[in-house]
Amino acid sequence: MKSLKKIQKVVKVMKTLTTINFVLNVAAIIICIPVLVLLFSSDQLLSFINKMALSMVGKEDVVAKSTAIATVCVFFANCVSSAIICRSFISYYKRELELGTPFTKESADDLSKLGRMFIFIPLITDIVCSIGLEAGQYFYPEIEKFPIDDYHYIYVGLMLLFISLLCRSVVEQKDNQEK
Repeated sequence: MKSLKKIQKVVKVMKTLTTINFVLNVAAIIICIPVLVLLFSSDQLLSFINKMALSMVGKEDVVAKSTAIATVCVFFANCVSSAIICRSFISYYKRELELGTPFTKESADDLSKLGRMFIFIPLITDIVCSIGLEAGQYFYPEIEKFPIDDYHYIYVGLMLLFISLLCRSVVEQKDNQEK
């Protein structure tokens, strides 16, 4: 039972950290909207960005308006994707804390769902952003290419699927012992 108490403490900490991550993602989403409006309507924000680059890097690195807009749009899409996943994890942690153990059929099902979400939501977001950037570069060739190929989330999703199998295995063994 000591291990179960440790697991529950870790889940509480993870719920808190995920909640903070969710709030930060929502804040970033909210900030992206006026930034996009300013980028579309005025060149003052772009001038400020270029001056910041000059002071930070020591050289003037002029960013094209279309590149800045594309970057903010990709950031916005990734924040939305991350917020959706965080919200799902918060629900899982809350339910798991109510059940008192991750070794239930419901928890195993939830972990399996989270694993699939963790694989497909960011993957779909990356595909949509890549298509959007390619289309944008067709109409605005000055948009600089930047990589959208961070696929670490696939490994995390696969680990969640594996952990869900482990939890399900424990539940099945428990059920067999009770019979």
